[in-house]
Amino acid sequence: MLDAVGAVVAMVALEVALIPKACPLATAVMLVSRLGFGALVGLLGGVLLVALLKRRNMVPEGLENVFTLCLILAMFQGSNVFLPESGIVAVTIAGVLVGNFQTYIQRELVEFKEALTVMLIGMLFILLAADVRLVDVYALGVPGVITVLVLMFVVRPINVFVGTFGTQLNWREKCFISWIGPRGIVAAAVASLFALKLNTYGITGGNELRALVFMVIT
Repeated sequence: MLDAVGAVVAMVALEVALIPKACPLATAVMLVSRLGFGALVGLLGGVLLVALLKRRNMVPEGLENVFTLCLILAMFQGSNVFLPESGIVAVTIAGVLVGNFQTYIQRELVEFKEALTVMLIGMLFILLAADVRLVDVYALGVPGVITVLVLMFVVRPINVFVGTFGTQLNWREKCFISWIGPRGIVAAAVASLFALKLNTYGITGGNELRALVFMVIT
């Protein structure tokens, strides 16, 4: 959920930055409407998918995985047609629903999802990284390295310790999460989109931002 919400918030923030004299109320409405509309589409799509996958013969045998993928892609694109950036919230909510209801292809669906995840994340990293120039990374210099170190050893641990406050985790486990917590592909994708948008508007800094994100991931 954090990845989906974070991506939408980041895109709304970018749109606001590109609009001179943006109204704070309009910004709030834009954010809430995209999150709300995406959640509604995901809820309806998830319920439909669960209903179809709970009964045999509703979906042709052997095509359940492909059918699920096609429906999710249609949901993503359809939601984005009405409100840009709402699609990622829609498919996330639908995934939460499907994952918490028992269907007759639950195990096959999980295995299919895991295979897709490995393939698509690997492919995305290669495609996104191919657009980063080493000269942009080197140009960040010492300030870039300092920024990465602060994110790794200050910001990330604070984030984890605050986020796990009141849990049963001890300080060793919190340090462990601070060190290896998953992160990367969503930040890389959003940073690449930021760079593209900023370059389109003739605003400098997009390539440097993308280079910094990839340095953090590395």
